[in-house]
Amino acid sequence: MSSSESDSRQGSSRDGTIHGRRKGSEPHGDWLENPQKRQKLVDGIYRFGISKSKGKKFFKWMGKGLEDSESKEIKARYSPTFEKKSAKLQCPSLDDCLYQRLMLIKGSSASKSSIYSNKRPLYKLQQKVLEVTKPLLFLANERVEKESHHEAIRDALQLLGDSFHEITQQRRHNILRQTSPSFVYLLNNPDNFNPDQFSELFSASFIRSMVRSADTQAKFGHLSREGQPNRYGGKTNSRESRFFGRRGHDHSGKSFVYDRWQGGTDSHHLAYRTNQRAGFNGQQDRDERSSQQHSFKFPLIGDRLRFFVAELSTVSGDPWVLSTVSVGLKLEFTSAPFQVASPLNMRMNAAQIAICEKEVLNLDSKGTVIEAQVQGFVSGIFVIPKKAGGFRPVINLKELNCFIVHHHFKMKGLVHMRHLVRPIIWMAKLDLQDAYLTVPVHATDQHYLQFIWGGKIFQFTCLAFGLSSAPWAFTKLLKPVVSFLREQDIKIIVYLDDFLILNVSRSKLAQQVDTVKNLLRSLGFVINPEKSRPIPTQRAAIIALCKQLKSGTGASLRDLATLLGNFAWAAVSVPFAPAHVRGIQHLYITGFKSARGVMQSKVLIDKNAREDIELWIENLMSCTGKSVARQVPTLVIFSDASLSGWGAV
Repeated sequence: MSSSESDSRQGSSRDGTIHGRRKGSEPHGDWLENPQKRQKLVDGIYRFGISKSKGKKFFKWMGKGLEDSESKEIKARYSPTFEKKSAKLQCPSLDDCLYQRLMLIKGSSASKSSIYSNKRPLYKLQQKVLEVTKPLLFLANERVEKESHHEAIRDALQLLGDSFHEITQQRRHNILRQTSPSFVYLLNNPDNFNPDQFSELFSASFIRSMVRSADTQAKFGHLSREGQPNRYGGKTNSRESRFFGRRGHDHSGKSFVYDRWQGGTDSHHLAYRTNQRAGFNGQQDRDERSSQQHSFKFPLIGDRLRFFVAELSTVSGDPWVLSTVSVGLKLEFTSAPFQVASPLNMRMNAAQIAICEKEVLNLDSKGTVIEAQVQGFVSGIFVIPKKAGGFRPVINLKELNCFIVHHHFKMKGLVHMRHLVRPIIWMAKLDLQDAYLTVPVHATDQHYLQFIWGGKIFQFTCLAFGLSSAPWAFTKLLKPVVSFLREQDIKIIVYLDDFLILNVSRSKLAQQVDTVKNLLRSLGFVINPEKSRPIPTQRAAIIALCKQLKSGTGASLRDLATLLGNFAWAAVSVPFAPAHVRGIQHLYITGFKSARGVMQSKVLIDKNAREDIELWIENLMSCTGKSVARQVPTLVIFSDASLSGWGAV
């Protein structure tokens, strides 16, 4: 097509219009020059050369992009219309039924437009792809002499259409992962979509497929309950219970089903159902007998962060973080893990067995473990006491940790406060509940986190306590969240699941605590109210354990180790702290050697240890502590650079 012919057609076309270049806009110059190197068709492949000036300009656009004004000017030049009135160049919007379901889960009243505004990365990218099609459609609508030019335009439109479809699929996947994760597999079947229904993200045909699938799952769930018995006394299949719900009985005899894909921002629902089944969108098909349903909030902990990928993407664009939250953490191994034989669980007395049984059931109720169909890498299980009371289940992953890649990383503690504190500082503390358990583990690696209890094999679907890479992974996951908070001028120190917030103003600190709490909850984390101290304070003490040891005549080695650990943590802010731990250290070392490392062994509190404990209680209750901030020196002394000794001034 000649340049004169192109100029004569500028401003009109058969199915679309193109506006002339605006007055004062810069001409394309050498971009429209006659090509110096013609294309050649060799073995069905077009081989062609690009001039140096064109290549330079193109790579400049790729490297720097366009100014907003330039981009808007180019977009305004092309305005296609279609013979089919229903056809429009627009990004598909979220279907009403999925929007309502999303709002039900998130417990929000946000408008649909706010969910997919232009600020959303995928939506914004899809809009940019859509704008590229307009000039290509204009060229496709022109009379082009060479068939190769027609073919190139058609190929470009096909590739753009494929890219647009991939972004649409990713948007669909993000929504289903939050609303109905058990239906994600339906996206892989193109027959579930009608190409003519392109104004909505999912379309009516896909919604019908979801309804059919929900009915089928409900029927299979009913059949499975008439099959193999489960540990609750009912009959179900453990793999299907992951999707169809978990069945149990309360003290009144009513059955309940824990439905994994119903719930809100901070909780999912525990529903009492009698003689009913739930379909998609909460519609219930009742039989001739009467039935009732009462909803109670029930916290979902296991891998819950995967329901909040969209929220996390507004805080972080880190591919590792988003991938870990969406599909799960991939365990990194130095070599393929293997086992010669499965280890046994630790020996337990009747009380410990009862505690462990309770904790395993608790893990199951939180959705953190499932029954495994095939044995993988099995580890022993035991429980350790929590500082705040209760017990924490731990699987002995020592064997597996031998194969885990070690990552060096730093965790901040009290020592780092010296860069943040001032003479008058207010503090508040937030603690995350079951922080590790909220992080999903990739489905292909879950079989490495297995344990045996009650003759059954369980495996964690989330980050397990005892995994050597867990602190590194969780710290890396929280890093963009902490950076985001610090960008809001919030002074914060994070040590794994503990958040320490500081401010010189008590009122501002209270506001910042609310900001941090709201952000963490919106990202899927659960705040532990028992261990959190959200009310601003200027004093933090560790007196309780000291008083407990002082009042008694003996203490376990574990209690002494805990006390020494607290002293080491607080030494940076307590005057002469190292001078008042020698007696306790000597008692602990002597007792540890005598007991041969058995931490439950008791030792008598001798005179020296008791004096140290009393001094700590007295200092912690009466003194104001010492500053952890760097002090300005009152006197500076210089010395020369002597090669044979020191020369003082």
